[in-house]
Amino acid sequence: MFAVDLITFSAILLFGITLFAGIVRWYYDRRERLLHDHRRYQTVFYCIRCGKIYSRPRQREVSACPHCGFENTRMKF
Repeated sequence: MFAVDLITFSAILLFGITLFAGIVRWYYDRRERLLHDHRRYQTVFYCIRCGKIYSRPRQREVSACPHCGFENTRMKF
């Protein structure tokens, strides 16, 4: 067994804690992004027949209104 002074032990411990916190943060950031991508990639539509605003997942150019069935183009901001 070898002796480690207090400064070296503290530096190794601090590095390990920092590395662990970085890995945990990366994991949860990635998890959050993957779980909520469906909210970010929704297309918004406005029905010109019934006046309802609705959204659909993924990028679409045309979608049928869930209320009246009229085909509408996506809203452009």
